[in-house]
Amino acid sequence: MNQISSTRQLHYDLLRIFASFMVVMLHVSAFYWDKIQPQTEQWMALNLFDSAVRSCVPLFFMLSGAFLLAKELPLNKLLGKNVLHLAVVWLVWSVLYAVDAIGLPAFFHADAGQIFTAVVNGKYHLWFLPKMIEVYLMVPLLYAGTRMKEGKGLYYLLVLFGLFGILKSTLTVFVYPNPSIQVLLKTKLPNLAFYSGYFLLGYFLEHRWKKKIPSRWLLLTLLGSIAVFTLLGQMDAIQKGQPAGIFYGYFCLPVCLEAICLFLLFKNIGAERVQGRWSGRVAFVSKATMGIYLLHPFVLERLDRAGINSLTWNTWCAVPLVTLLTFSVCLGISTVLLKLPLVKKML
Repeated sequence: MNQISSTRQLHYDLLRIFASFMVVMLHVSAFYWDKIQPQTEQWMALNLFDSAVRSCVPLFFMLSGAFLLAKELPLNKLLGKNVLHLAVVWLVWSVLYAVDAIGLPAFFHADAGQIFTAVVNGKYHLWFLPKMIEVYLMVPLLYAGTRMKEGKGLYYLLVLFGLFGILKSTLTVFVYPNPSIQVLLKTKLPNLAFYSGYFLLGYFLEHRWKKKIPSRWLLLTLLGSIAVFTLLGQMDAIQKGQPAGIFYGYFCLPVCLEAICLFLLFKNIGAERVQGRWSGRVAFVSKATMGIYLLHPFVLERLDRAGINSLTWNTWCAVPLVTLLTFSVCLGISTVLLKLPLVKKML
């Protein structure tokens, strides 16, 4: 593997690990988020952590886009390897979580309708897999779009996504004096808030964006966005008198901006700063990230039953600690499962 490939692969791995950690923190902070009044310091902490890691989902789509749109992928490989694999993983883990929801041995005595409902409803985090499958099925069209008119098609698609995906989604969260403005935004304007937009954005930032923005400016922009995001969310929730996440949507501007900053920050890191044994460890943990993603709600619930959650200690400390504990336990389990020939295909 040449140096360029190594560099790209390593920062992909680093970002994938970081995004996985963000997903775990998102669900740790959300566990009791809706059960606490927004005036409390506990909710303030949960809101801050939640706001800071919302970009985890866009980042996964951006990573996939950076990979899959880089070169033309044969349709049989796309369908047979990527789509089929995700579909099988989705089905298997939906069944496993259905067993967990119904319980044992009750699962084996449940009627077909109850089992079907439990499988289809699935666990709250499994929505991501069919959404990724949905985007994978569009890869041939997205690839063609990025090469259309000598690459100008990509800019056209990104402008549409920015205007009718990100900007439109952001404007709809506000309350306007004239209700007709909401009607216009929600029902009259095109809706292009699709995850394929993040797919294209990841490809653009990795392969077409040539200018290197200094990491300090990216970091300042990231922290500033999180601060504004958190403050406005806190004010909105207090005004409503109940927990609310005005900018929690994955297509809101603050979330998109944070995803872009993080993607470019990790792109700046490259491989030159992590070499030798560390690069091997990064690759090792990266391989376990799918298992971490699939397992973490199961581990979180067991920890909660044991009295370990975001409210166990001071919330400012509890959220990072429970996140780290959950991530570590899932990493350990994934490491074992990856050694089993049949099981590792489900991760």
